[in-house]
Amino acid sequence: MSKTKKRMLAFARKNRRHWRARVGYLIANGVMLALVYTTQNTSLWRQDGTVNGEHLATQILFILFSWVAYFLVQGSDPGYLSEEVSPDEAVEYSTDAMRGDAWDNDFVNEGREDIKEAKTKFKKFKDGDEDEPSADGNAASSSNKIDKKGQGDVEQALSSTDAVDQEDVTIDGVSEGQDSLFADYDEDNEFVSLMPPVDTKHPEYPYRAIYCRQVRRWVATFDHYCGVIETPVGEKNHARFWFFLQMQTICICWAIGIVHSGFRYPYLSSQSWWGLNGHAFITVILLYILLLFVGGLYVFHSWLACTCMTTYEFMRSDRIDYLRGTRDFDLPYSRGLGNNLKFFFFKDGLLHIIFNHKWKPQNWKLPGKIVRDSEEWWDNLWENKYWSCC
Repeated sequence: MSKTKKRMLAFARKNRRHWRARVGYLIANGVMLALVYTTQNTSLWRQDGTVNGEHLATQILFILFSWVAYFLVQGSDPGYLSEEVSPDEAVEYSTDAMRGDAWDNDFVNEGREDIKEAKTKFKKFKDGDEDEPSADGNAASSSNKIDKKGQGDVEQALSSTDAVDQEDVTIDGVSEGQDSLFADYDEDNEFVSLMPPVDTKHPEYPYRAIYCRQVRRWVATFDHYCGVIETPVGEKNHARFWFFLQMQTICICWAIGIVHSGFRYPYLSSQSWWGLNGHAFITVILLYILLLFVGGLYVFHSWLACTCMTTYEFMRSDRIDYLRGTRDFDLPYSRGLGNNLKFFFFKDGLLHIIFNHKWKPQNWKLPGKIVRDSEEWWDNLWENKYWSCC
C-alpha cells in the first residue's frame, strides 16, 4: 500500500472516529440536560411557573464553556513525533504495539501473517516438534522430541525467521537460557511471547515519548488515550484536557445543585415521597455517578500536573526501562511545583498557536538521582527527611 493511500485512509478513519465521538458527546449532553430541565420545582423555575433567567443563563454559560473545552481538545495534536507506524515495526520499543487495533479492513492483515507464522513456530518448538512441514508438503514426524541436535535446529530456525532473538527474551531484565525460552508463552494470550519485557526509549525521540497503539504514532510525554474524545493526550494538549475535565466537573456540580433544589416533602400532599421526587432522585444518582468518574479524573490529573507525572508512567512504571528502580511516588521528573505547572500549561500547543511560537517537544533526559531524605520538603512532599506518605 502506497504512503499516499495510507495517509488518505488514516485521514478518513480519523474523521469517522472523531465525528462518532462528537455525536455521542452531544447526545449524552442532551439526555442529561433533558433530565435536569424536566425535574419539577427546581431553582430554574419560579413559583409562578416562569423561568428563572439568572439560573438558566448561568447553566447555559457553563454548558457552552464545557463544549468549547471539548472541541478544543477533541481531535487535537497531542504532540505527534512520527507518522503512522505499524505494530510489527513498533514492537521493538513498545509493549502496547502488539495489542494495536486492527483498523477496519484496510489494515486488518498488516503484520498479522508474520506474527501468526512466528506464533505457530513458537507453539511447535514448545511442544517439542523437531521439524516443520517442508515446501513440497512432506511433514516430519511429530513424535520426535528435541535433542541436542534438535536444539541446534531450533536456534537456526529462530535466527533465520527473525521471530525472536534469545538475548531479547528476558524476565525483569535477566537473560534466560534455552530451557526457559517459552516460560512466558501462553497460546491463549495473543502474541504475549513476542512482547518486549519493558517499554524502551525510541532512539529518535526524547525520553517519555510512548507509542500510542490506537493511532499508531509516537506521542511526546504520552499520558493516555481517551475514548470519550477519541484522541491521545500528551504534552501538547494535556492542559486542554485538564480544562475540559474542570468544566465538566463544574457543570455536573451545578446540575446536582439544581436537581437538589427540586426535592419536596409530602407534608400537605396526598402523593408519596417517591411520587414527588422519583424523577429527581434518579437524575441526581446519575449525576453523582458522573461526578465520581469525571471529578475523580479531574483531581487525578491535577495531581499529575503538580508532580510532572503522566498516567502511563504512574500506572506502568515497572514496565518502562527508564523508570526501573523507582517507586510510585518518587516523582523522578518533578522540578518543583512552580516549574511543573509552568511546563504543564505553557507547553500546550494552543498557546503556541496564539503567540505564533513554534512548538517543540521537551527534550527529556534520564531521571536524576532520587533523593528520598531531602530537607527541601516543598519539592519532595511525598517523601523527605521529615515524613513519608507512601
